[in-house]
Amino acid sequence: MYSIFTASRYDVYDYLRCPKIVSLKTWKNLKNPCQRKKKLPRRNLTSEIGKIGEELTKTAFSEKEIIPEIPSDGSKTFEYELESKEHDTEYDLESLVGKNTLPEIELNLKNRGVILDSQMKKILRDTIVGLGKIKTQLSEKYGKIKILGHGQSRSGILPNTVLPDFIALSEGGKPIMIEVKNTSSISQKANHFQASFYNAVASKSGVVVLEERTENGINTIVPKSLDDRISETFLVYPRHGKYEKITDTISIDKNLVKNIWIAKELGLKGQAPKTDCDSKCPHHRHGELPEGNMEPLIPLSLIFAEGLIEQGSDLDIYYLRRYLGRQGIGSIISDGLFDICRAEYQTKYSSFDKTLEEKNLEKIAKKKESFLDEIAEKTGFSRQEISKITSKEEGRNFATQMARAEKEMSDSFNSWKKILNAKTLKRLRINAKGQFTKQYPIPNDSKQFVKRSWKLWD
Repeated sequence: MYSIFTASRYDVYDYLRCPKIVSLKTWKNLKNPCQRKKKLPRRNLTSEIGKIGEELTKTAFSEKEIIPEIPSDGSKTFEYELESKEHDTEYDLESLVGKNTLPEIELNLKNRGVILDSQMKKILRDTIVGLGKIKTQLSEKYGKIKILGHGQSRSGILPNTVLPDFIALSEGGKPIMIEVKNTSSISQKANHFQASFYNAVASKSGVVVLEERTENGINTIVPKSLDDRISETFLVYPRHGKYEKITDTISIDKNLVKNIWIAKELGLKGQAPKTDCDSKCPHHRHGELPEGNMEPLIPLSLIFAEGLIEQGSDLDIYYLRRYLGRQGIGSIISDGLFDICRAEYQTKYSSFDKTLEEKNLEKIAKKKESFLDEIAEKTGFSRQEISKITSKEEGRNFATQMARAEKEMSDSFNSWKKILNAKTLKRLRINAKGQFTKQYPIPNDSKQFVKRSWKLWD
């Protein structure tokens, strides 16, 4: 049922082919939801090869300069050695990245589930050589490129989140996206569409969020939203030693978005928009639905987001609380606060000496302040942010605001009754709360992000 809450690049692609395809796929998904297949205990070679490409690309464009630049003409001496010693892969890898660095790369790959047998080691070597050539080409044309870390671009109007492999900075400080394709063949049309979609989301109505990253050689977990719009994606093909710079963008305006949602919402009714299709139209392969028409309904997750903003919710703090909970330090924070709360409880309800109780509570309060100071120092968050993130009152207020938002926005929710029965809508409203958390809370300026998205729909 995921497609009922978002509009993905596949929806955009299908709509541009024929709007009826979007309706037909939505209808089929509603009637026969995709069942998750049980994972079979066998290797996924495609996934492992992709992880090799991602891990080595991150290494190649890091501060450490582990992977050397290799001229495209193959003039490096060791490249000749690689060709003459093709059977000795271990020697090849050590000569490329250094004997001391190779174990670190192999360990990182093993931790990601890559089994480095002879086949994978050959792919590892080819990937390193290809990235060395790509580094040279990019350095000559754009200067040194440094990867900051993983990022995500969020579109509030669609809504949708896209996940480019990396966000990087060119030598001039311009942010770019990098998408790694470590495949043996190049699917140019699909890759170009993906990159153009990424550019559209990151450069127009969307926002780019950076989480764990490296800045000025220092690792940080403090997330932030980038002020700069990103309009370039570099498609990197490590095993081919090639890259492509994509600056095209798909025109994702509010009319396109609303028409996509009309097609999706008609699909929920078992209908499709009226089109002038011939017998060769690709929608015929998916079936047929009676034609209909309707006004677009605002996506459920955006209704929740607007309702919470109207209630005065601080979605920035909500995002940071959830984000820290996913980090390793999240368990340290929760365990530390639990111990402090337990000590407070025991002091209040097991002491008969009021003077002693007050002294002990004072000590616990100082211990809590010291603990929160330490967390702020370790994470890089401000002391004020840590206080809000760990506040029980903030958590209780948000739960209250969520209930009020649902009540206040009942008219917008009830408009969905035109296409869904009450039972289905009730279930979807619960799921929409989960989808809201993935789309609209961001590290800073969540309110403006939601308001901008709502204005485009209203």
